[in-house]
Amino acid sequence: MIYPKNPSFRLMFQQCIKLYYPRN
Repeated sequence: MIYPKNPSFRLMFQQCIKLYYPRN
Protein backbone atom coordinates (compact mmCIF):
# COMPACT_ATOMS: atom_id res chain seq x y z
CA MET A 1 0.00 0.00 0.00
CA ILE A 2 1.17 3.52 -0.75
CA TYR A 3 0.65 6.08 1.99
CA PRO A 4 0.54 9.84 1.30
CA LYS A 5 3.05 12.08 3.06
CA ASN A 6 0.31 14.28 4.46
CA PRO A 7 -0.29 13.00 8.06
CA SER A 8 -3.97 14.00 8.26
CA PHE A 9 -4.73 12.49 4.87
CA ARG A 10 -2.78 9.41 5.89
CA LEU A 11 -4.93 9.03 9.00
CA MET A 12 -8.08 9.32 6.93
CA PHE A 13 -6.68 6.75 4.51
CA GLN A 14 -5.90 4.35 7.35
CA GLN A 15 -9.40 4.80 8.79
CA CYS A 16 -10.90 3.87 5.43
CA ILE A 17 -8.71 0.78 5.29
CA LYS A 18 -9.84 -0.23 8.76
CA LEU A 19 -13.47 0.20 7.76
CA TYR A 20 -13.21 -1.84 4.58
CA TYR A 21 -10.47 -4.24 5.68
CA PRO A 22 -10.76 -4.69 9.45
CA ARG A 23 -7.89 -6.66 10.99
CA ASN A 24 -8.31 -7.37 14.67
